Amino acid sequence: MGLHSYVDRARCDAPSSTFAYLLTVAFVAAALAITLGIREFSSVYPTFFAFYAAVVASAWYGGYGPGWLSVVLSTLVVNYFFLPPLYSLTPSSADLPRLIAFIVCAIVANAASARQKRAENALRLARDGLEQTVKKRTAERAARETGECRWIGGNADDDHSQRNPPPRLPAPPSSLPSDGLPGRDLVTSTNTGFAMHDGEGRQIGW
Repeated sequence: MGLHSYVDRARCDAPSSTFAYLLTVAFVAAALAITLGIREFSSVYPTFFAFYAAVVASAWYGGYGPGWLSVVLSTLVVNYFFLPPLYSLTPSSADLPRLIAFIVCAIVANAASARQKRAENALRLARDGLEQTVKKRTAERAARETGECRWIGGNADDDHSQRNPPPRLPAPPSSLPSDGLPGRDLVTSTNTGFAMHDGEGRQIGW
């Protein structure tokens, strides 16, 4: 179970990681083009701010891996295209301190950008977790309040029915004693009039 989930997660992260490294190469290439353009149109000794921006952007979007790749590529490009002897990977002793300073600044930019990105991701995850917790607690509270309202409403209906029972209708008299004494003639009501019965239940008249 754990192995399969790890493999699936790695497969899902593979395209994004590949894109991050490709984006790093694109950032360094853009920095090279910008710096070459500045050198063509300006006599000022080339500055490498574009490569620092490429390192920061690579670390921000890709993390430590693309950030370190950007540091290495930027160092090679700067040494090859801008430090004498040109178009050589062996720096001169005069420009070696400048190359070392560039490497140190690029490493610092990579570490700072990656750390800032990691802190931002941690804050975002904490915020998302807090939102999920708030939604869960809100739903639980709403369900609990709904259940309490239903329980109170049911008890109120029961109390009302117990305190105010429905009135009972009197049953229609089937027979009425003629003089209120038992054993004598009875007068009963029928659909067509009144019938008289004697004490033994026999009809004696209308």
